[in-house]
Order: sequence, then structure tokens, then C-alpha cells
Amino acid sequence: MIAENLSLPTIENPAFRYSSARVHDDVIWTSGLIPKIKGVVEPSGIVGESITLPQACAAARLCALQGLAIAVRAAGGRRSAVRGMLTSTCYVACTAQFAGISDIADAAQQVMADAFGKSPDYVRSTVGVVRLPANSPVMFDFSFVLDPSALAGS
Repeated sequence: MIAENLSLPTIENPAFRYSSARVHDDVIWTSGLIPKIKGVVEPSGIVGESITLPQACAAARLCALQGLAIAVRAAGGRRSAVRGMLTSTCYVACTAQFAGISDIADAAQQVMADAFGKSPDYVRSTVGVVRLPANSPVMFDFSFVLDPSALAGS
């Protein structure tokens, strides 16, 4: 269950024709999430070039919060229906020399630990790439466990 005291951001809808999330059986899958606020990617650029590690970690935390907000919406607005995280994929647009991509993924992991009250037990991949959509420094996708009875009668 996602902690009630955790403030979740307004959901940024996709700029193109796809869904923010898809529920299949008892899993909520999110689309790739970039750090957008009111339609603007902030910050934008390449980590290790124009983006610092602290800036990238802040962007990762925002992506994690967005993922949680999307999961809650997919669960009919019920935080208690989102039981935990299954997977996280972190993409970092960075220079070839940047060695901190795991630190950026760890920033998102801390948000999940705060959300679920423990260190999440999940599968994670972290990948360095040349460029991401909208010149975002990071992008995440997540999958979450949905309480199977959450959507009963909905």
C-alpha cells in the first residue's frame, strides 16, 4: 500500500497516442515516464555534460512519484490497492564517461521505499543511452502489483 503521507504529483498525460498505464491481471504497467511538470521536461540535457548527478537524481525521484500517481489512478484512486513494485527500468541519457547511472536508479528506489514502507523487493535494469525523448536526462518505466480484489465491482 502506498503511504498516505506521500505527496503525489499531478499526472502528466502522454504527448502522443498511448496510455500512461495498462492493467493486466494483477499487474499495473506504466509507459516510459520523463520528468515533466506542466508539460515541460525539467531539467533537460545529458547527464555528465549539462546535467549534474544531483539534478538527475531529482528527475528520477519525480519520475518515481509520477509512476506511483499513475498506478493509483489505474487502481481506481485507491492507494491501498497498489501492493508493491515488481520492476523498474531506468534509462539515463549520459556521456560515455559518466559512471553514476546506478546512483540515479537508487534515487527512484528510495521513493519506492518511502511509498511502501520498506526497501522494495523488485527487479531492476539500468541503462545508459545517447538520447531520450524530449531531451530528458532520465526515463523510467515501472510495473506494480495490484490487489486482485481492488477492481472487483468496478
